[in-house]
Order: sequence, then structure tokens, then C-alpha cells
Amino acid sequence: LAVLSRNNSDVETILWLWSYSSGFRWLYTQLSVDSASLKKVMFVAEVTSGGVALDDISILSNVCPSQEICTFDSEDMCNYRQDPANYIIWELKSGSSSDVLFNIIDHTTKTLAGNFLYLNLEQAGKEGKEAGHLARIFSPVYEATEGSCVSFWYHMTGVMKESLNCYQYTSSGLSDPIWSTEGDLGQYWYGASFSVLSPKLPWQAAFEVLLDEKEKLRLPWMIL
Repeated sequence: LAVLSRNNSDVETILWLWSYSSGFRWLYTQLSVDSASLKKVMFVAEVTSGGVALDDISILSNVCPSQEICTFDSEDMCNYRQDPANYIIWELKSGSSSDVLFNIIDHTTKTLAGNFLYLNLEQAGKEGKEAGHLARIFSPVYEATEGSCVSFWYHMTGVMKESLNCYQYTSSGLSDPIWSTEGDLGQYWYGASFSVLSPKLPWQAAFEVLLDEKEKLRLPWMIL
């Protein structure tokens, strides 16, 4: 599936391209177009099997809103920090790493080379970690906000009852879970988001996996 623009001289330019199956789920994207010489925007699909669907297309007169995105392709992990109480640490991994289950394709680059945050639950099984132990990681600190959206992609494979939970964290402590999911979700990346409201205090997003059983399991996921 491609998005192309055609200018007044009938020159076509590829603005966006997707060449992988998304499974049984909708994906969202946005892009900005230089409208000074724009004649038309075209959606072009080449399909050998399966199907392609488009919905809720909107065209606005302004540029797309900016997004602060961490793809985890830098060694500093975008200044995400581990909880000192973690029993297992989050690591930067790629699908080509020998200890990554199923050679997971990176969501950003659509290759085995791109990085993501990875939590190896097999290590918990080897070390005998018990139910109720957790692995938590915090985003950088953001200024107080009247309303912000945190969006991310996650991948949960080979887990049973382990849960992925999201929180808002301030100097007043950790909020109740804002978003949660649990269990094996197969070989797909899933998108999710949650809202943060902290009008007086700087805040961080917190992502947590809560261990349920002593199993040799792995759970990878990535934030966007």
C-alpha cells in the first residue's frame, strides 16, 4: 500500500509505503504534504492475496501535529530508567539477537536489525522469581500537562497470565493502572495509548510487567 502525490507537472512522488501484513487489526498513520504545487493525493495498493481497507481519511489545512517518538535505536534507551526494585531488567534487543524469541521483526524498521525494549521472562524462571515480582521502567520526565497522550506498540508472545500495566508517575507517587492487558497475543505488534492529566506536577509514564507464575517465558514489547 502506498500514498503518492502528483504535482501540477504530473510528477509523482511516493510519500509513504507499507509492504507487510498487519493481520486482523487497523493501523494508523499520518503524513504532511507540500500543497503548494499539489494536484492530487493517491492511494495505490498492489495485492497478491488477502485484502486492503482504508477508513476515516481526513485532510487538514495545517501540518500534522508533531510527535515525540522513541524508537529505541540509540544506546541511551531514550533516557528511560529501570525501577531499582526490578527483579528482571529491560534490555535493548533486536530480532537478530540469539536470546530473542521467534526472531521478532522490529515495528519501526520492519527488519530484524531495529531495536526494541525486551524483557526476558525466561531469566525469571531460571532464577526462581515468584509471583507478584515485577519489572518496571519509567519514561523521561515531562512538564506538567492539562492533557497528553502516550502511545506505544507492544508484542506479547509465549506468556500466560503475566500482565502489562501502564501508570502515570509523579512526585505524589504511582497512579492506579491506566491501561492493562495480559496473556499471549500471538505474533503481532499491537498499538495502544492512554491519557495523562497532571496540571501541577511533572510526570512520567511507567510501564510494568507483573510476574504471575514461575515459568520460562519471554515477553518483548516496544514503545513508540
